[in-house]
Formats: sequence, structure tokens, C-alpha cells
Amino acid sequence: MPRQVFLDYSKGKVKLEEVPYPKLRPDGVIVKTLYSAVSIGTERLMLKLAKRSLLGMAVERPDLLKLFIEYAKNEGFLNAYRAAMARLREPVPLGYSSSGVVLEVGYNALNEFKQGDLVACGGHGYASHAEITYIPRTLCTRIPEGVDPRDASFANIGAIAIHSLRLAKAELGANIAIIGLGLLGLIAVQLAKASGANVLGIDVVRSKIELAKNLGANAVALPGHDDIDIITQNFTDNKGFDSAIIFASTKSSKPLEIAAKIVRRKGRIVVPGWVKTHIPRNLFYEKELEFVIPRSSGLGIYDPLYETGKTQYLLEYIRWTAKENMKTFLYLLKENKINMKPLITHEFNINEAEKVYEKLYKNKIKDAIGIVFQYPSTKELDNTKKELIIEIKPRKQQTPEKTQIRKEKTRIGFIGAGQHAQGVLLPILKKMKQVELTGVATTTPAKATQVAKRWGFKYATTHPDKIIEDPDTDAVFIVTRHDTHAYYTVKALEAGKYVFVEKPLAITLEQLEQVKKAIEKHPGKLMVGFNRRYAPFTQEAKKILEKRTEPATILMRINAGYTPQDHWIYDPKQGGGRIISETCHFIDLAIYLTEAKPINYTITLMGKTPRYHITDNHIITMKHQDGSISTIIYTSQGTRAYSRELIEIYIAENAISIYNFKKMIHTYKLKKKTRRLFSSDRGYELVLKGFVLSIRQGKHADPYTDITLYTSYTTIAINESLQNYMNHD
Repeated sequence: MPRQVFLDYSKGKVKLEEVPYPKLRPDGVIVKTLYSAVSIGTERLMLKLAKRSLLGMAVERPDLLKLFIEYAKNEGFLNAYRAAMARLREPVPLGYSSSGVVLEVGYNALNEFKQGDLVACGGHGYASHAEITYIPRTLCTRIPEGVDPRDASFANIGAIAIHSLRLAKAELGANIAIIGLGLLGLIAVQLAKASGANVLGIDVVRSKIELAKNLGANAVALPGHDDIDIITQNFTDNKGFDSAIIFASTKSSKPLEIAAKIVRRKGRIVVPGWVKTHIPRNLFYEKELEFVIPRSSGLGIYDPLYETGKTQYLLEYIRWTAKENMKTFLYLLKENKINMKPLITHEFNINEAEKVYEKLYKNKIKDAIGIVFQYPSTKELDNTKKELIIEIKPRKQQTPEKTQIRKEKTRIGFIGAGQHAQGVLLPILKKMKQVELTGVATTTPAKATQVAKRWGFKYATTHPDKIIEDPDTDAVFIVTRHDTHAYYTVKALEAGKYVFVEKPLAITLEQLEQVKKAIEKHPGKLMVGFNRRYAPFTQEAKKILEKRTEPATILMRINAGYTPQDHWIYDPKQGGGRIISETCHFIDLAIYLTEAKPINYTITLMGKTPRYHITDNHIITMKHQDGSISTIIYTSQGTRAYSRELIEIYIAENAISIYNFKKMIHTYKLKKKTRRLFSSDRGYELVLKGFVLSIRQGKHADPYTDITLYTSYTTIAINESLQNYMNHD
């Protein structure tokens, strides 16, 4: 069973644990790791943050504390706490630069890789300290013949230095100052020399400036001992440095102040390091300096389509991607322009990882610059099984009596285990005595293992089919990205399982038709997570509406909050946009309250702005079959400090207002009745209890299947109208 190193922020501990074998995807390769490089600065900072108390984390990240307080005001402290702890308990894989041997190749990567290739790998969450990894093709490149895989394991770290040098315009004859001579700084010294630049190395540790000089720096300086102003004058013939790159890691702004003093007019300062960026305005103003913070190892990083290998940039438009920078580093290794031997100061077996990180945190690894982990040989790996499932041992031995009771429980497996699953669904299911959790599948091996251990699943896997095929699983929860909902729903229904799938049920009409056919073959087994139907205040409003003799008027206002435009939710293939992913809840609520399907609708969009996606701000008005009118106002322009949702219903001298599902005011003629809850209750508990009960009693999982389908068809129709508008605009 392969193992992986990850950081548990909730406990402040680094763990090395067995994980399931990663799933091969079309756009990448499975790699057996030979070496992985430790980024001492970055990983030590992560350790220090994880070791802090919750109060310490709040002090360190006041921006996140503010979000927590705002969320708690609207949703209640308990809901906010659950959401925060779900995020903290996410296992964070450590490491992002490695080398290894290709074991399997996805079909979209077959033109570039083959089994047995030696490769260098990069990327957070991919090139981790793990025995077996899945690497997208865009973050993986073959190692040239003659290059030591040990040295090549630093390719992605080296790419960070290369990207910084490109931004600093380190060209032939340029004068470059490199401030901070740790691993990245010492690599950068050699890279700058290879590009034909003249290099001054600056650090507060004498041994590091001596090493920089041995690696080719034209001159070195020790702040507080050497007069850097005089060195600058002599080095640059009184012109000043063309650029300075700060690789230092410190809470002080001193490195930035030094850089501003020694850089020439209209020079450039590049800051990939972790330093206080308090800009000395007068110096920057007088010299009209440029200030750049690099984005990791090159173009493509943080682009989800590039990082997952789904797209590769055209060379004629984008030359230096993260992968191309990794290739450059490997080429320079082959040409002996970079010498990693004096920089790799420590090598440990991966078995020692937990002890190594504890020593790293306490600064007990003497004179550490470059640290690598070594892994078992390929031959040793060949003797192990490709385990797709890892069994989780129960915390306590169960008695025969408990085993007999357990067999009568409703057995549930999860495909996907994101924040919603762990922050909302699993806490409710875990409290239900009649539920037993069987297996959980996630794409990340470490996450699958930790979710299984935390919530008491019997096994973890990276292969969703194992959950669907499991004869000991009665129901499958599908909590994945939207594009896979319909696929797994159909597959699970065909396997005879009950299915609870998060909204949306589908993002295209074709997907929805496939689901509808599966429902017709296997009726009564599907529930979609339209939880607001089951909220206590919705149920009260429903009772009032049942007595009506005339159409209703419904107004819903959703203050959704801003989401960055590169979020996957806007990807038309993965998320479908805000209407598909979120407005569907309120389309469903309107249909549920009126029990009348829409016969026509209008959608109004806000004018185009660079800040917002076209689906971010819209108004949808629906005319229902019974004559009712419902209007949904959805906006991302508001502040999260304001309440998220307001539902207003008007019928026969009744006015019902539901504030964030936390307070309800019912006014009838001159009488007013107000009810409040401690926390917002959007119906999750009731819908889950109803779903489990329906399985145990053999009843229909969703008594409102018609409404579910009306909602899905209406949502997709509205979204397709929007797409047609965009195509013709």
C-alpha cells in the first residue's frame, strides 16, 4: 500500500500514512516516486501555522477571522464552526517537486510519455511526498539522459527561481542582486550566471554567502558587516542594479528596503520570498521602481485547466509555462550549468518523514539548505499490490451483539467528500444510529484516507466505481463537481442503489434525459439535495399556502457574495455557472411552494462588467401553471456581512417573510407572529432523515420526483437561453 506525507492543520501534526492507489486520469500519468524535494521555507511556514492554536491562527489570518465572524452572524456560530473545522481538517499534502518512474499513462498523454520514463514532476497536490502520485501531463517532463533523478527532483523548485529571473529580466550583461541565499537564492545565483548576468549575493549568514561565491557569484555582501552602498557603487559603476530578487524569508521589510536602495532608477524588484512588503514609498517614487510578486513556477499555475492537464498553451503565444521552466532547469543540469550537489545537504528515507518535520520545525537540522526524501526502489514496489481500496480499522473492537445490530443499519457510501459533505451532510448522518458508513471515494488519496478515519468509514478509495459496486452499500451519496452528478447517478441507479445526489441533478439536457430514463427503470430511489423544501420555515409556509384559493406572489432575494472568476463553478463543462449551480435551489423552492410547474419565464441580466461573470447577477421571473408569479433576484454584488437569503410570500392578506431561514414573520391582516431559531436551518437534517427512513421502509426516496424534474428542466432551459444570448451577443 503506498504512503503519503500530509499536514493535519486541526492537530498541527505531520503524518505519514497509507493511502489508496491514485486513479489514472486521461490527462496525466501515474508515477512511482524516487526522490521528492523539501521546500524548507514554505513547508516550515506551513508547520508553524499548523502548530498555532485556533486563536493564534486567527491572529495570523485576520482576513479569515473576519469571514468567520460574518458567516457566524448570518448562519449561527455552530454552522460557522462546523464549516471552519471542515476546512481545517482537510489533509494538506506536503511537497510540490519530485522525480520518479512512469507506471501508467492516460490516453491523452500517450504521445508524450511511456511506461518506464524517468520524469520530473511539479505541482501542489500532485508532486507530493508520496510513494505513488498522479501527475498531470502539464506538470511533468522527461528527465534528460545523464541527469541524476536526485537533482531532478528539484525541477519545480528550480522553475520558481527561473520564473523569478525571467520577471527580473536577467539578461546578458545585466547586474542582478539576489537577496536571500537559501535553496532558491543559491539556485538563482547559478541561473543568473548561466544567463550571462553579473550577480551580487546578499545574506545574513556568512556560510551561505561563501557558498554563493563558490557557485559563481561575482561578489557577496553580509548586511551589518559589509557596506552594501559602496559594494553597489563599485559593482555597477555607480549605476545601481538593474533588478533585485528577494528570496529571503522574514517578517521584516529590511530586504525590501535594501533592494530599493541598490536598484537603479526605473529598475525592478521581484519578490518571490516571504517578506514584509512595506514599500518605502519615497524611494519607489524617486526611482519609479517596478515591483513584482511572481506567481510560483511559471504561467499556467493557478489556471485549473492547465494544472489538471486539460489544456496546453500554444507555444507561439505563451512560451514560458511552468513545464517549460522545469525543462529549462533540467537542461541546465545536463549542461552542468547548475550544480545541486553542494545544495543538497540532507537526504532522508521517507520512513523518517514525521521525525524530519518535527526537527525542521524546531530548527534542529543543522545547516540545512536542500533536503530530499528517498523512496523504496521500483523493484520493491513491483512486489506490492496495486491496492485500490484501503481498509480502515475500527477504533474499538465491536462485540458480536453490535455486529448483529449493524447489519440492520442503512449502509451508505460517499463519492466525493468536500466541505459541504464534511461540514453539513456527514455530521448529520454520523448522529443517526441507524446509519453505517461503508466507503468513501475522493480523487486525492490522502484525503480519502483521512475522511474515512475521521468519520468512521470502513474503507477509502480513489475509484468511485468501488463504492457503486460494493454489495454492502445500500445508498450512494454523490457530492462531486457538477459535471459528474448525472454520470454517477445513472451508474448507481443501474446498480440498484438508492442515490442522494447534490444539486444540480444534471447540467445539460442530454444528461438529464439519461437520468430520467434511469429513474423510470428504477423508480423511487433518487433524492436530489434540494434541502430548502424541508426547512422548518418552508414547511410552515407550505401549510399556509395549502389553504389558498388564489395564485401566490413569491419574491426571493439571494445575496450570494462574490466568487473569483477563475473558480471551477463558472466552467461551462464542470460547474455550469451560478444559475445551474445555485439558482436551481430557488427555482425548486418556487415550484415546491406553488406545486405548479412554470409555463413561461423571463431572465434579465446585469450589464457586462469585468469583475462579474454573466451569471453572477440576474433576475428570473416565472409564471406558474396555477397563475402564481415567482421572482428570483440573485446577486453577487452585496457584502457577506448582510443576510444571504430573504423569501417573501404574499397570498390572501397573508405576508410571510423568511430571513436567512433563521427568522420567520407571518403577518395575517393585523396579526403578526415572529419565530426565531438559534442557527439557520435550511432543511438538511430533515431531508437526510427522510431519505434514510425511505430506504428502511422501502418507500419512495423523493415524494416530489415530478417537482425535481420540473426544476431540473426549467433550470437547464433558462441556462441554455442565457448561452444562446451570449453566443449571439
